[in-house]
Amino acid sequence: MSEKEILQRLVVDETETLKRIVGKAERILKIDKKTGETLISAPRSKLTDKDQISVLLLGRYFANRLGLVNTDSMTVAEIADKLTIEEKAASARLSELKRERITENVSRGEYRISYVNVERMLDELGAKVGD
Repeated sequence: MSEKEILQRLVVDETETLKRIVGKAERILKIDKKTGETLISAPRSKLTDKDQISVLLLGRYFANRLGLVNTDSMTVAEIADKLTIEEKAASARLSELKRERITENVSRGEYRISYVNVERMLDELGAKVGD
C-alpha cells in the first residue's frame, strides 16, 4: 500500500458528511419550504434552551444551503423571539455554545452554527431525544 493510499483514508467527502448530518438532523428539525423557518420536531421538553438554539442555527444553515434564506446566521434578538426567551438568556446560552465551539460569531450579536462540530452536537441531541 502506497503512502498516498494510506493517507487517502483521512480525506473527507463533504457529500457523505452532509448525508450523515441530515440523517441525524431529520429526527430533530424540519424546514418550512416557503419561509425557510426551522421547525423543531423533537419534543421541546427534552431540549434545553441551549439545545434549541443550536437546532435553530443548524436549521438556518440548512435553509441557507437550500436557498430558502439569505444568510446562515441569526441575531440574538431573532433567536430569543423564535424561542420566546429573554435576550439575556439567549445571549448567555450562545456564549456557552461558543465556548463549546458549537456556534461562532459572525459579527457582534450575530451567530451561526460551527459546521465542523455539528455531528457531535447532533449525536448529543439524539441521545437526549431517544435516537
